[in-house]
Amino acid sequence: MKLEWLREHYFFELTRKQQLESAINLPVAVLVALAGLVGLYAREFSAAPTDRWSLALDVLLGLSIILLLLVFLNVVLTFLRYEYEELAPTRDLLIYHQDLRTYYAATNQSPEVADSEFAAALTHRYAEAIDRNAFGNVSKAARLYWAKTFLAGAAFLLALCAVPYFRLTASEREGKTSEAFPMHWEEPQMSQGGQKLPEPNPQQPPKPQPPPNRPTRQGDQPKEKR
Repeated sequence: MKLEWLREHYFFELTRKQQLESAINLPVAVLVALAGLVGLYAREFSAAPTDRWSLALDVLLGLSIILLLLVFLNVVLTFLRYEYEELAPTRDLLIYHQDLRTYYAATNQSPEVADSEFAAALTHRYAEAIDRNAFGNVSKAARLYWAKTFLAGAAFLLALCAVPYFRLTASEREGKTSEAFPMHWEEPQMSQGGQKLPEPNPQQPPKPQPPPNRPTRQGDQPKEKR
């Protein structure tokens, strides 16, 4: 009964290990997406902020980067730090059991002694593996918890970054528009009588004028126009 319970607990810890490793995929995907968002916001980053919106973006973006680095650190430690134990291959266990029977038979002892010693050794190996694997799973679950916590904090700060980011981009668009279409205010030209002269329309061609009279003297012969 004890050996059966240990066997179930042993496979439970191995299954839990696989579940924890699969659960890391989602934080990694979100981490990559948030890192891309940081790259987008970084275009408006200013080493010397000149207004409150630039300062707010710099502070929020800096805190977000720190949290994302902590997420990355916990994810890496989840994969690299912990070791697990597995039982020896079944073939090796059967050979060990048979060697025990041969040994006790050579010493004129009952085969039941070999079976009891084999069960005790197997129980000990199960207990060692369960303790090591349970410790790894608990530690890995803690790392995964902190990775998700830091990830949620980074996502919240990056959401707040959207407010100063769009304010800064809107200000840049307004500045570019004013440079492309400058507005010059000129006073209207007035005639001597105080009346406003009509402004010339560059799109309208000039109005044709009648030809001037030419002076002539008495006795001159009119010239034919060719």
